[in-house]
Amino acid sequence: MAPLAPVRTGSAVMRIGWLLLSRLNNVKSRVWRAKIPPTSGETIEPLLAIDNPRRALVMLREPLTILAYLNHPVINTHRMNTVNLVREEWGRADDAWEATGQPMEYVQDWWDEWFRDRLKYMAAEVRKWVEEWAKKMSQHWAV
Repeated sequence: MAPLAPVRTGSAVMRIGWLLLSRLNNVKSRVWRAKIPPTSGETIEPLLAIDNPRRALVMLREPLTILAYLNHPVINTHRMNTVNLVREEWGRADDAWEATGQPMEYVQDWWDEWFRDRLKYMAAEVRKWVEEWAKKMSQHWAV
């Protein structure tokens, strides 16, 4: 059996439970890829110029909403099911690699470490961005 790790991550079956409004899906994608700004492609600078604090606050909330969404018990369960399926596939790939006489690479251990690090990195990047812009907004609009 060929390793399916690349297929698993894009499978339609794996998308169950990952539904959001289109705008928030874009934000979710940007948060996952650590794109800055983690918003839907907009930036806050123009909102400072046109004095639009309401829209700026919405933009600050979007990536925070995504982190809360990803931590929701139902969504987290679906995400972890996907993560564990990918982990299983890496184990099969490792077994196939070892069967050819190569040394075991323990890819599952690397995957576990990478995934934990990725989640921490995503949260840290969102936090840093939100704190930076909250400070700038406060300086701009504080009375």
